[in-house]
Parts: sequence; C-alpha cells; structure tokens
Amino acid sequence: MFICTILIPVLLIGGIIYFYSYQQITQNYEHLSESKAMQVRSVLVATTLYLNNIYESLSIDNTLSNLLATDYKDSKEALNALSSYSKFNEILVNNAALAGLKLYIDQNTLKQDTNYSYFYPITESVKQKSWYTKAASTKGSFWKTYVRTGKNNIQYWELNYYCHIPIPQTGSYAVLVMTVSNNYLRSLINDDNYDIYVSVNSDPVFFSTDRNYSGNSFPYEVESYLPYYSKTGEIKLFGNETIASIQTLNMGTSDKIYVLAAYEESITHIHQLEAAFILAGGFALIISFLLITLYAGYFTARIKTLRLAMQKVARNDYEIVNSIQGDDELTATFQDLKAMVTKLKQTEAQIYESKMKEQILSNHRMIC
Repeated sequence: MFICTILIPVLLIGGIIYFYSYQQITQNYEHLSESKAMQVRSVLVATTLYLNNIYESLSIDNTLSNLLATDYKDSKEALNALSSYSKFNEILVNNAALAGLKLYIDQNTLKQDTNYSYFYPITESVKQKSWYTKAASTKGSFWKTYVRTGKNNIQYWELNYYCHIPIPQTGSYAVLVMTVSNNYLRSLINDDNYDIYVSVNSDPVFFSTDRNYSGNSFPYEVESYLPYYSKTGEIKLFGNETIASIQTLNMGTSDKIYVLAAYEESITHIHQLEAAFILAGGFALIISFLLITLYAGYFTARIKTLRLAMQKVARNDYEIVNSIQGDDELTATFQDLKAMVTKLKQTEAQIYESKMKEQILSNHRMIC
C-alpha cells in the first residue's frame, strides 16, 4: 500500500516538479548571465564607437596635418607650434572613457627625441615595438591589449586603439594611440556578484572584476575563427561548473572583443534546490511511512483481536470481551459476531429446554 499509494506518486510528481523547477531556474540564470554579458558588450560598443569617431575626426583634421607637415627650424619652434593645438586636451577633458592619448610623429618633426605633451617621437625603440610595426603597415586602425607599468612597478593591462593617420602633404604618417580607461569601464559595469572577463582577440584579459586576473589568458577557449562566437549555459570555469555567457563584439576591423559573464553561485544555488527537494521528498516519504506503519500496526492488532474472538466462538466459547471499539468496518463486524453469539446462546438454550421437556415427558411415560 505504501509503495502504490505514496512512494510511486511522490517520486513521480516530485520528479516532474523538480525537473520543471530545475529547467526554469537554469534558464533564469542563463538569461541573467546573457543579459549581463550583453550589458558589458553595450558599454564597450559605445566606448569603442566614440574612440573611432575621434580617430576619424583627427584623420581628416587639416590643422593637425599642416602642423605635422611643417618643417620647423628647431625644437623650440616645433613645440610652440604644437602647443597651439588644443584639440587633444579637449578630447581628454570631455571624454572620461580615455585614460590616455598619444600621437607618435616623425622625430624630425618634433626636432627632439623626447615627448612633448601629447606628441611622442618615433624613435628606434618605438619602431621595434610590435604595435608600431603593425600600425605602420596597416592603413587603418586596430585594437590590442597593452601592459603599462605604473608606480611601484605595478602593471596595468589596458585596451589600446592604434590608428594610422596619414599626412598627405609629406606622404608620411603618424600613429595615434588611445587608451581606454578601466576605471571608466568599471564605473559603468556593475558586477552584481558576476565574474566578468574581457579580452581582445587572443590577447590577455584587460578588464576583469578580479583585478588580479588581468594579464592572464581568457578563461574559456573560444573558436576565434568564427565571425561571431556566442555561448550561454553551463561551462567549466577554473575547474568548477558554473553558468556563464560568452559574447563577441566585432570591432569593424579584424579585431574581436570577447566578453564572459559568469555567476559563480549559480550551480551552488541549483545544488541547494536539489538538496531542498530531496529533503522535502524524503521527509514526506518518512512521515507517510511512519503513519502507515502505525496505522497498519493498529489495524493488525484489531484484526488479531477479532480473529481470537472468532476462534473462541468456533470452540463454543461464547464468553468474548467487547474489546474492539470505534466506528469502522471492524467494529461493525465485531458487533455482528456478538449478535451471532447471542443468537447462538438463545438457540442452544431453546434446544436445551426442549431436550429437558422431552426427558421429563419420557420419564413420565415410564412411570405410568
């Protein structure tokens, strides 16, 4: 009775409820992770678009081109002329997304091998850098993660935008380097207990809610050959299962930014749900089993009492005790047994009385 009426229904209904709840909670975490990744992606879209607008405006700025195309007599004249160009300062003041702005120009234009304000000479050491080699050969722009060493030799990994700016008057070029502010990104991206990792191409992570992780490789292997990579669901992150979403931002160039948003506690919460279901189901089964066991013991004891009474009647022992009380079928059966015993007693009494009368009559005949 317990298996058919309690165990099977509880397991069946509980399994259906658990499966449905598990699916719903998992889908909710997936939706939240995807929304978080898309939010970070939107912040990066707005930031990168603004930097691209700056690049386009500077690449067609005739004032800047004329300044860079002029052959100055000495460094003093060059610095005086370049100091009159205030657009760089305006850009930095009006845009919190920029942490820095540098324009690398021909060393002969600057007439010195040290930087001045936002202008940096293209020295031999600069020419050896990989980003400059790419910028020199690329007639456009690209994104790359670059490490900057600050005070106390602390390294900061930042997203840089490298732009090739032609100078038509001389047929040469300059390289504009704009650095995205991680503090600006952090102010717009509320982690909400999410672990967020952002990198460009196969470069190290330049933004992470875990500041110590910046500079490490992207924590999940993506198929970079795909034009757009997107995945949401359960993944293994640092050896632990979690629910995360990975989204791609195409930069309008060959570069891609990858965003990973993971809710570390998601699997823990799901396991807690599993434990709650198991405890609730086990509690329901145990209580049901105990109640059925107690009732079965009580019912069995009453049946035994009824059987003992019936066995006494079968042995012509009609002295049965009214030991079954209640208002159920067993009580009714016991009352029927008592009624039957009463009738049997009456029948036996009548038979005995008849026999006595016959014996008296027989004795009377013998005397006569």
